[in-house]
Amino acid sequence: MIEWMILPPGISCLLILLGAALSFGLKRLGLSFISLGLVILYVTSLPTLSRHISSYLETYPALDPTATQNLDAEAILVIGGGRNLYAPEYGGETVSPESLARIQYSSILQQNTGLPIICSGGRPEEKGTAQALLMQKVLNDDFKAVVPWVEADSTTTYENAIFSYDLLSQKGIDKIILVTHAWHMQRAAEAFRQVGFRVIPAPTGFFQPSPEIIGLRAWIPQSKALYINSIGINEIFSRNWYRYLYYK
Repeated sequence: MIEWMILPPGISCLLILLGAALSFGLKRLGLSFISLGLVILYVTSLPTLSRHISSYLETYPALDPTATQNLDAEAILVIGGGRNLYAPEYGGETVSPESLARIQYSSILQQNTGLPIICSGGRPEEKGTAQALLMQKVLNDDFKAVVPWVEADSTTTYENAIFSYDLLSQKGIDKIILVTHAWHMQRAAEAFRQVGFRVIPAPTGFFQPSPEIIGLRAWIPQSKALYINSIGINEIFSRNWYRYLYYK
């Protein structure tokens, strides 16, 4: 609920609704809130902003596909990216598109390296099946991947790191290929290193906008840009919050 109130487009909707309510008695103040809400909505829908946010967050480059066989690691760890709790075509629930992108890439890395995969992710909404178990099932059934371990209790990126380290350190594993989205990799790699892992970042799902979106097109609002900017702004807040809360 709090995220909806402070991130686009929720913050814009809230300001516009508040402005509309105030305009009945405080017309000037109400119009100011409406104007501010519309400005925020416009700015956060711009491809030019998504380009800057993507460049700021996606600092880890993609692994060279021709060099993955030579990576000096002991396991592949893939972080859950959410669940689809209503998927009747799959019999109830399955991984989200974000999780699917991550496990697809982790399966390719396993084919190239022969390393075991660990899936990490619990139940943030405290219902349904843990992300890690859903990811393990898809990897086993659809990608024929080997997933000997799952960490199914974490609900945050920092817990992904802590609980995974508790599990893998008992097996003598501390150097991992870490798989998550490119925009999430800064925060994830930082958290996993903080708890003791040696990390080889393996980002996927890059948000970098098309180089064709230049000139006037970069200033025309797009729904995709709004989506990217919403995730990016949330990630920037989250990374700084982690540094304040966990990294003393």
